Amino acid sequence: MTIAIWCTALLIPVLRDPAVALFALALPAVYFHIRAELGLRSGLPDAVGYRNSAAVMGFMILALYTFKSAFQMLLFPGSPIDLQHYHDNAPLVVVLSFLLLRLHGLGGNSWLAFYGGLALMIGSYFLLTWIPGLSPFTHHLAAAWTAIGLGHFWIAVSVSRSPLRTFVQRLAQLDDPNWFAVRKSWGLVLSFAIHGAVLPALFDFNAHPLMIAPLLMGLATILIAQGVARQSAVFCAIAGAELLMALHAGFLVESYLPREQVIWILIALWIAGLALHQFRARWLSLNAMGYFAVGCGAAIGLHVLYHGPGSSVGWWAVAIGTVLAALNPQTGREPRSWEERAFAGLLLAAPGWLVFFGLVDTSGGDQTIATLLSILALFATGAFARWFQLRQMSGYLGRERTRFRLWDQTCHWLGSSGHLICNVGSAISMAAGLGIQLLHYGVAFTGFELAALLTLQAGLAIAWYDASRRSESTLPSYLMLISTALFFITIRRHLMLTTGFWNYEYDVWAMLAVSFCIAGLKPVFDTHPKRNRTSMFGTMILLPVVACTWVKLHNLGTDAALLVVGLYSLKFAFLGRDNRESPYSVIAIFGFVAFVLISFWGKLEVRYVHAYVLPVGIGVLVLLQMFGRHIDSATRTRVRLLTLIAMIGSAGYYALIDDSHEIIFNLTLIGFCLVAMLFGSFFRIRLYLTMGMAGLLIDLASIVFKVMVGMERTSRMTTIGSLVLLIGAGLVFGAIYYKTNRESLTKRLDALRNRLGSWE
Repeated sequence: MTIAIWCTALLIPVLRDPAVALFALALPAVYFHIRAELGLRSGLPDAVGYRNSAAVMGFMILALYTFKSAFQMLLFPGSPIDLQHYHDNAPLVVVLSFLLLRLHGLGGNSWLAFYGGLALMIGSYFLLTWIPGLSPFTHHLAAAWTAIGLGHFWIAVSVSRSPLRTFVQRLAQLDDPNWFAVRKSWGLVLSFAIHGAVLPALFDFNAHPLMIAPLLMGLATILIAQGVARQSAVFCAIAGAELLMALHAGFLVESYLPREQVIWILIALWIAGLALHQFRARWLSLNAMGYFAVGCGAAIGLHVLYHGPGSSVGWWAVAIGTVLAALNPQTGREPRSWEERAFAGLLLAAPGWLVFFGLVDTSGGDQTIATLLSILALFATGAFARWFQLRQMSGYLGRERTRFRLWDQTCHWLGSSGHLICNVGSAISMAAGLGIQLLHYGVAFTGFELAALLTLQAGLAIAWYDASRRSESTLPSYLMLISTALFFITIRRHLMLTTGFWNYEYDVWAMLAVSFCIAGLKPVFDTHPKRNRTSMFGTMILLPVVACTWVKLHNLGTDAALLVVGLYSLKFAFLGRDNRESPYSVIAIFGFVAFVLISFWGKLEVRYVHAYVLPVGIGVLVLLQMFGRHIDSATRTRVRLLTLIAMIGSAGYYALIDDSHEIIFNLTLIGFCLVAMLFGSFFRIRLYLTMGMAGLLIDLASIVFKVMVGMERTSRMTTIGSLVLLIGAGLVFGAIYYKTNRESLTKRLDALRNRLGSWE
């Protein structure tokens, strides 16, 4: 039957023309459709076969229409067929689309409805562009706008109720669920087809550069319509990308919108999105608004870099963008993901950014004031976080809210982690402020810069003091002291650079004054927690070291060194007066030993070893006496023995061995031995008594020897004889006295042994 219909139709010469041959080939499909329609109404069993035959013929005609080369090869191998073929047969495709839709209504499969609707859209496009000046093959721009307009028409028809939609649904017997399902497939293909129709016009940008941006916006409207209809974030995201491409077309080709003005359009779009979500939330969901805000913020950020953060446009864009970001809607008051916490934290960085780039000198001048004020803004942000946590968080949480913004999450973060934000901000500000001081160490600050720096350091000292009261660590206490020191160091350096009032000796007096003030306030500090007392103790230990180092580095002389060591030693002796085992007492002893050593070396210019060994040994023995109960007896004895050997040995070298020195060195040794014996008796320590007595006898023998060596031979012999006579007489007298008083002497010796036996 198909061959008969074809042969009959092709007998007509007009139908053998390539432009209308498809009409003749489609006649069997019409015939089979009629037979199927009548047969199904009459209940004939052959009706299903006619319906399937009509469907096969319909698909075959659509294939020949689509693949022009196959159509030419099968029917007109000798005649070229140009692109006009698609316009000439567009009416047939429209009619064929209704036929396929009807075949679906007669019980055909779902492909009939899909390809029927698709054929209707494509056929209508080529039918409409058959109008002169609209063909996509010769007039790309006009055809592109036609495709966009027709696409909106079909989207509106398929989404909303309309007579055409009702007619097609009844024709194809499609209920609403099936219509929505097939509509999604039509929309996907339609979107690709419209983009394909617009691409030739986009590639032909040299012919019409001003139309590139409008065409991209037109494509974006198609995707927006599809995204709204399908409730698809993917379509909306792609539409957003195309809108961005349209806005930035001026960076590649000539455009109606200058590239300098794009940033304001982006801000306007962000404002429009916020307004749309506020009043028509169902059109722009919360999740979609979040992605939209991120996209706008990223694009604005890139434009800020393009214009320059220090430019007027860049500064205002960041300021407005910060406000819009703060107004961005959120699901709740508390951040639920790391992304939300990151965006909430970005709001805290905005003040520092705006301050710096609002004051920065774009010509490349001095940026000190801009840097200082931005650091101060960073510190103020951290301080505000701590204040909000302590003073405002409870009231903020008490307010009932139904809608939340990004600034709500920022406030919640401030309330939950205000102390941490304050500490981090203070640490960064302190490091940055110290860096500014080091970079400008040789250059004086202006009055405003000095005020800003001093304000920062005073605020840091207060912030670290507050942190030390609630922290178990000693680090905040030390940082508080460092900030306070930096405050005064800044003033001192400024005075040295701008006036001749201050010098290095004043530094020593200032450190002494600070140290004695801390010592005077020690009773107050003793009431504080241990972590605070530790920092104060460390400061009192560190200041003498710094002062001595300062004296040495700047060659302030022996007098200054003695002043520092002596006053600090007195201070530590005063602090340790109530406890002999106090660490202050130990430091005081070291200080007094150092004072003696410096005096011998710098003032008296003594260059003898024992002048330095004796003070050090005395210090060691005093410390051993103070802390002796914490050391076992054997160790105490060894330490005393070694110390006494070093002391007596260093003094005895000059007194006993070196003949070039005067007898005064023997007297020094005698004096030391007598003192050792005195302390041995006082503290009941046998070693002191024994070593002192031994040194004394040896020294006396040395004196006699030195005296006799210097005499003449006759006098020396006379002296020796006299000494021998005296010794002999003494031995005889002693023996007689012992024999006559043996019992008494024995009792005295036993008492002395008992007494010495109880000594250490």
